[in-house]
Amino acid sequence: MKVGIITFHFAFNQGAALQCYALQTYLEAQGHDVYVIDYRPKYHAVMHAAWRNPFVYSWVFWKKLRSRSALPRVCLTAKSFARCMYWNLAGTDRKSQAAFRAFVRDRLHLTREYRTLRQLQADPPELDAYISGSDQVWNPDLLGQTFDEAYFLRFGAEDVRRLTYAVSLGKTHDPATQSALRALCRGLDAVSLREYDEEDVRATGRDVHICIDPTLLLDADDYGALESETAEQTPYIFAYGFETNDMLRRAVETAVGKHHCRVINGSPKWLRLDGAAENVSGYGPDRFLSLVRHAACVVTNSFHGTAFSIIYQKDFITVPHSSRARRMEALLDRLDLSFRLFGRPEFSAEETIEYAEVYQKLDEWKRRSKEYLRLALLGRRGEEIPHYDAEKGL
Repeated sequence: MKVGIITFHFAFNQGAALQCYALQTYLEAQGHDVYVIDYRPKYHAVMHAAWRNPFVYSWVFWKKLRSRSALPRVCLTAKSFARCMYWNLAGTDRKSQAAFRAFVRDRLHLTREYRTLRQLQADPPELDAYISGSDQVWNPDLLGQTFDEAYFLRFGAEDVRRLTYAVSLGKTHDPATQSALRALCRGLDAVSLREYDEEDVRATGRDVHICIDPTLLLDADDYGALESETAEQTPYIFAYGFETNDMLRRAVETAVGKHHCRVINGSPKWLRLDGAAENVSGYGPDRFLSLVRHAACVVTNSFHGTAFSIIYQKDFITVPHSSRARRMEALLDRLDLSFRLFGRPEFSAEETIEYAEVYQKLDEWKRRSKEYLRLALLGRRGEEIPHYDAEKGL
């Protein structure tokens, strides 16, 4: 079967790139011909361009800040314009941009490029099935403040199979947004979300399957071909975060107290840790995987930082993100690893992670997610695919 994936495949983000690669790789292993639909809408492309148009970039923020009063909205939009100009002139992102562009070019099997939904509808990829996901492809905050019908597969011939895999809404939305979501979901053959939220499930108006993130469909050995040949020679703690806060710093200190080794900070350039942490930047998925695999411990407030710590069976500490904690908390709770969630009453950096027990739970979750994909691609509607109580994380 010829299968097309549509997702945030070209973002300069380790998790976004690797979840797309993982789903492509898994489906190929099942005998499918897999293509990544190279959809690059303006609102997304401007955030991940080699040279960002400051007017379009600030327009994205203007729309995102529409709930703010006039003066703060103007000030924050002006700051985004200035920030964009600075990045363009300083070339601060060029190294990482080059690394991610190389990954997308060399590792993903792309269709022709599409810039708009209209282009997709006029000349769609001629495939047997389309899959939307994973990632937050139903989060209006990332879609120009509205749903993008491309991620609801509103293109292509009528007989093409249309399903989602582990998509995320990002947050709970207002009644009008939920009504729009329900209407858009009617045209899908099967619906799968990544996190269980009763309000989100109800808003789709469909029989929803909760599936594992694509990165967890693969094993550590499956990522071996991607890893950088460059490996650190002395022990280190790998810190990988997406917001600066005291909890992350304290978690790093906890890891240092346990492992007594240096810290490599692989977070985005704007996040700095106190002390003698070595900052690394401008790297792609290959170096990220290598840094996780060879670390003595990983400290992260990233979902995919947590996911790959589990894949590589590492010692790790997860710090809740202030606005995106739900999915990593759900993952750790489901695998009985909540004692590695920093700030929880049961947190312990000393308690041993029994990965044999973790993988018993993980393998069952993987099996059910794979079965959903198999049956949906065979032509079963979502309502006809078996459910399990564990899908709710109970």
